[in-house]
Amino acid sequence: MIVTRLPNGITVDNILDRQSPRNVLIADIFQLCGLVERSGQGMNLIYEMAVREAKPLPDFSGTDAYFVKLAINGKILDKRMLSLIKSIEDEHLNEITTDDYILLMNVFQGKDLDGIKPEKFEHLIELEIVKRTETGFEFANGAMSFLTESLNGKSSDCQAIATVDWQSLEKSDRKKQILAIFSNEDKITSSQLAKYTGLTQGRIRTILQELVSDGVIVKAGDNRYTS
Repeated sequence: MIVTRLPNGITVDNILDRQSPRNVLIADIFQLCGLVERSGQGMNLIYEMAVREAKPLPDFSGTDAYFVKLAINGKILDKRMLSLIKSIEDEHLNEITTDDYILLMNVFQGKDLDGIKPEKFEHLIELEIVKRTETGFEFANGAMSFLTESLNGKSSDCQAIATVDWQSLEKSDRKKQILAIFSNEDKITSSQLAKYTGLTQGRIRTILQELVSDGVIVKAGDNRYTS
């Protein structure tokens, strides 16, 4: 008989955290023979390899109590993520945990970041994959920046704002991105915005002046703007 359901106690939500081999004896023999590093590791490796190759995470949609449906998509999601993974030294790559991999994926996809504590990035900072900035965090290879909820670092939550290529954005989109930054900070200078976005201060000032004309923000002082 072929068993197609998940093992007892295992769900799609806890599949990475709990192990329940169908045959403990066989699993232990595989481990003793060196065929696996540890029992119950297979699904973690599937998730990790998906992120390493910048591909979607395994999809268990349609799985129920009687049937397991697993879909694996081979399409590359983000070439920047693939570039980041390839830039990581092998010794650090081997130290990245499954949780780290999923965190990297979520940042690049810009989802599931609400409520994530900045401490979650500490291990990636130790591995020199992520570094802190005045406005939040960025990947060490410059692939992407992402903000904490408050630009001054007082908030403990992380906002789902994985940034895009500012140079390629339409002006209307740049305005939306800048307003997203204002939503986390009442006042900010044009130089701070330039440092975060990578745009010149001249281009930032032009956008800010248009936002002032639109009545969306007001200028307070010589260089500081407020929403």
